[in-house]
Amino acid sequence: MGTTKQDKSSSASISTLTLESARERCQEAIDDGFRADHPVLIDALPAMGKSSGVIRWAAETGNPLTIFGARYDMYDQYAEWCEKQNLSYNHLPSFHRDCETANGTHGDKWRKDMRQYYGAGLTGTEIHEEAFDLFSKELPCQENGECTYLSNRQITNKSDVDVLIGHYKHAYVPHRVEGRYIVFDEFPENDFLEKFEVGAVTRAINNYLSRDDMLPFEHFEDLLENRYTGRRQLATKTLFELYNPTLSRDPKGIVEGRNARIHTEAAAMVYAVAMAEDLRNEWEYTRLSDGRTAVRSSRDSILYMLNPPALDGAKGVVALDGTPTVPKWELLLGSELEHQQVLTDRERRTYVSECLKLRVIQTTNHFKPYAARHGKGINEREGLVLIKAIKQREKQSPVLITTKTARERYEQLGVANFVTDTEHYGNLKGSNKFKDTSLGIVIGSAHYGDPYVEMWAALAGKSAKRVEGTRGKTLDYGDSVANDVLYGMRENEVLQAVMRFGRDGKQATVYVHTAALPEWVERAENLPAIHTWSKGMNKVLDAIRDLRQDTWTVEDIVEHEGVQVTDRQVRNHLNMLRDHGYLKCDDSVRPYLWSGKRLTEIGKEGHVIFDGE
Repeated sequence: MGTTKQDKSSSASISTLTLESARERCQEAIDDGFRADHPVLIDALPAMGKSSGVIRWAAETGNPLTIFGARYDMYDQYAEWCEKQNLSYNHLPSFHRDCETANGTHGDKWRKDMRQYYGAGLTGTEIHEEAFDLFSKELPCQENGECTYLSNRQITNKSDVDVLIGHYKHAYVPHRVEGRYIVFDEFPENDFLEKFEVGAVTRAINNYLSRDDMLPFEHFEDLLENRYTGRRQLATKTLFELYNPTLSRDPKGIVEGRNARIHTEAAAMVYAVAMAEDLRNEWEYTRLSDGRTAVRSSRDSILYMLNPPALDGAKGVVALDGTPTVPKWELLLGSELEHQQVLTDRERRTYVSECLKLRVIQTTNHFKPYAARHGKGINEREGLVLIKAIKQREKQSPVLITTKTARERYEQLGVANFVTDTEHYGNLKGSNKFKDTSLGIVIGSAHYGDPYVEMWAALAGKSAKRVEGTRGKTLDYGDSVANDVLYGMRENEVLQAVMRFGRDGKQATVYVHTAALPEWVERAENLPAIHTWSKGMNKVLDAIRDLRQDTWTVEDIVEHEGVQVTDRQVRNHLNMLRDHGYLKCDDSVRPYLWSGKRLTEIGKEGHVIFDGE
């Protein structure tokens, strides 16, 4: 396993920590990381200058640097920093962006055909080289000279460029890595992890077995049912060791058959299924002969293959992450990874509340996990009550961050009338979109489902399963790797959302409607009381507004045609509104006379009492 270190180099006390001193310590950690003879993970909170720090390092040392990231806007930011430091740079070419055929310039049919073969495992270069065999004609992007994608590849092949900027998958290209210092900016969640649906696996394996008469299986079902019988597993391993020890890709099968429904990784799929170890939690694990790792769920037969890039030729490797899940980074960069936490947890508390001047107001003790697909657990009515109350309290509209599914539901309910913008968790890392925004609300915590957690644990060879009876704060998967993945998916994603706001050191306030926050984060207020009105309460409120009288009795409300609750229920609703300060009651007369006090301020969906009100 890797090592974890906390930076204790600063002699400054927590009380004197400043934004500048925090950034200086981040820069020192980056400098030290590049000097190490093993990969180093720099764990530094957002706005500490991680990304700009690697450019400063390149300018000061003159060493060649390659940066791998995901966001095109960050590519432009890196280029701007390079220009300020007088560093030469190149954007590494993107097949989907730079090839005019693949990006749709020559029509949607061409775009779909190109991406279909790319999805089958052919590289962008292979598709261009084999275009005539695949399509019976040259690609439109090649008709009037060389494709922009291919010509850009030649330009970026030069070794004398100070900084190369590209996508994570460019790390698979050896000359982008060899002899250079490498940076991974944030964790590449799915870029080195390929997901194969059961249909794709079945077609690829069936095709492969139909062309290989030595392996002891006829088709995918035969492989699944009989892989452990007799000596078939041993025979399979021996045959691969003799004839295909590196599990070589098979682009030829796709090109010759013009078949984008199979895959170049068919050999690896056969090996992964044949040699699988049962983890006894409905997951299988295989260490492939070429060093890759594969896991497969027996529930849905989806196969995942983790293929970390070869970094042996790099002079140094540094990973940057504001909220890292260390076991996932170790799966990518190796067990020798050193985890360098720049600030202690106490210093982090100070950094967030004093250096960045972020006021974090937690509004619930519940974790409120929102399922990724079906949105289970989302309480839109409560969320709207809180959003409207925050707008009224702060005299401005907030920005809403939540899960993708919840965001869609809130937008359908017209949340745009109460917020200035919305965003979802999956589109936040590395984003500076809300750096100048002073008011935000984060609702709910992400939960991608138990299979997501189990899958990452399986990639580490661990068997994880939700411990019966655990949920929310007590949720436990019975394995340390799985629980770290859970924390990264939940608490770390919420923290990332919180820290999108006010990153310039000016005060910002973020309301957090989930308890999924790291314990070290300072809460600025006690929890508010949030009440959502029942249907009965809404009927009473409609009746009050409809009466258009200065005073009224319980009987006046009960007799209103829209009210279908008892006089006792009406009295309870009126008492609640009085307790909240919206109504007055004259109990010196009989029957009691009710009147409005702050009637126009009553929210349609509910009411919030904030700390101190």
